[in-house]
Amino acid sequence: LWAEVPPPPAPKENGISIRASLTNKRAWLYSDGALLYTAPICSGKETHPTPQGTFRVINKHKDWISTIYHVPMPY
Repeated sequence: LWAEVPPPPAPKENGISIRASLTNKRAWLYSDGALLYTAPICSGKETHPTPQGTFRVINKHKDWISTIYHVPMPY
């Protein structure tokens, strides 16, 4: 079982936002500052670390197929 991890402070900006903790392997989904959902996450390993920072979704594809594993990755 995953231990409960306190969520980070709500974002100040409106809209949808996801906060993630690589240390706690957890993500939190906010909408207009309200926490909606939390989930476990996987992250990179020491030889291929997960990039850290603030990122924006720049595009989404309804029917995307992974170019590496050749499996569906919708949206």
